[in-house]
Amino acid sequence: MSQNTAGTQLLLNDEKNRFSLRIETDATGLTCLASIRSDTPEEVITPEEFLKILHRLDIRNHVDGSAVEDFCHRAGQGQWPVDVQVAKGKAPAKGQNGFLELYDLASRCNTTPDHESEGAVDLRTVQVFDNVDPGQEIGRIVPPEQGEAGETVQGKAIPGLLGKDAGIKLGKGVKIDEKTGLLYATLSGRIVNEPPSLSVSEIYEVNGAVDYSIGSIHFNGEVRIHGDVLDGFTIYATGDITVDGIVGNCHLTSKGNIQLGSFNGQGEGLLRCDGNLKARYLNDMTAEVNGDVFVENEIRNSVVKARGTVRSPNGTIVGGETIALQGIEAQEFGGASGARTRLISGVDFSALDRQRFLFDRRRTISGEIQHILNLIGNIKERLPENETDPPNIQRLLDRYEALGNTREVVDAELENYRGFVAEAANPKINVGQMLYEGVTITLGAKPQRIKRHQPGSSSIVASPEDGSLFFPPLSSLEISAEECLPEEGPEDEDPAA
Repeated sequence: MSQNTAGTQLLLNDEKNRFSLRIETDATGLTCLASIRSDTPEEVITPEEFLKILHRLDIRNHVDGSAVEDFCHRAGQGQWPVDVQVAKGKAPAKGQNGFLELYDLASRCNTTPDHESEGAVDLRTVQVFDNVDPGQEIGRIVPPEQGEAGETVQGKAIPGLLGKDAGIKLGKGVKIDEKTGLLYATLSGRIVNEPPSLSVSEIYEVNGAVDYSIGSIHFNGEVRIHGDVLDGFTIYATGDITVDGIVGNCHLTSKGNIQLGSFNGQGEGLLRCDGNLKARYLNDMTAEVNGDVFVENEIRNSVVKARGTVRSPNGTIVGGETIALQGIEAQEFGGASGARTRLISGVDFSALDRQRFLFDRRRTISGEIQHILNLIGNIKERLPENETDPPNIQRLLDRYEALGNTREVVDAELENYRGFVAEAANPKINVGQMLYEGVTITLGAKPQRIKRHQPGSSSIVASPEDGSLFFPPLSSLEISAEECLPEEGPEDEDPAA
């Protein structure tokens, strides 16, 4: 018989009967091993006797009946089996590992192309990250679970094994509720899940061009593009937008500042920002800026609107329309070819846009009213004498009355704008080198067209009485137009006269 060995538990070592029987388990109690020897094989143990011995040792539920029979049969043949497994318990199971569960947030863009109403596929919609805001619940860390309990060969319970912890390391912009495991964003931005780390980044960076592989961008944070933005794409950011290269026929919207190389809008490109705009070139596009506009080289054939200043101190503004509340500055305005260039300073562009809309609306209403009057006149001319007006005339009269009421509302709103001057208005233009013929300047209510070239540097301000232009020496846009007005009469001859 073998002696007790390390890592085993001896349950029986009987050498007093007609045979020597040894029963033991491994250290876990999951395996029962038996060994037997006798000088008289024909009188060795039977399966029934062996089972009774196992039962006395509390080994009942996990006995391998066939192994017991084989054990006893071999013993009867004088083979003296050693360390035969006659019972095997149930091993404890390992529980499910902890894991990170990120929610499918409502802001998430579909990774498959959108189908527009006409049935066309918009291949530019490929954004795959999640936008989040501070305080937003973004997911949870699910704790590991306890596995199913096991049982030794003697029926003793073995606790189930605990699964592994999720092992998530929370980085910047993410916090956890320790009681619930719920995860919350503490910053605006995008979720960055780079196992084992989870964080929120306030910056979305593209190392290359925005094309069909990147798609249009909608991001709660700052966007940085180290390349161009191809035609047809849209970028929206709650933070700043920076584009190192060229922006094509695109739409850019920022709640912060925008800085870019150049913008070639092809007549349809649109830029809106709540902060400042800085660029090298703007060409054939529209910009609406709540701050200042600074363009290094040229603004060409563009509509540029700003609630601050528009400056191109070393460049030119030629063609299109430039509107600034706090002044306009460039080396040259217009061109030798007489390109139609409109400059409006000292006006809030949103108020101006509203007035233009109202004037167009009034013109349309007046045209429709006149058309109704003509229709009524034609109908009455064809009516026989003493015949009452047909029903269609009454319908026209009802429409005439409704349009008249609408025109009164429009007129009342237009009247509110009469004499309106926005706060911080500075109706002033600074010319560094040349003001070309054909440029139209509005510094008050009356636009004035420059009829001949005006070389040299000067500021331009207008008389508050009659709107005539004055050309005092060049001064900073930080100096108000009112401070630049001469005490008596124009200092230089008005080239618009």
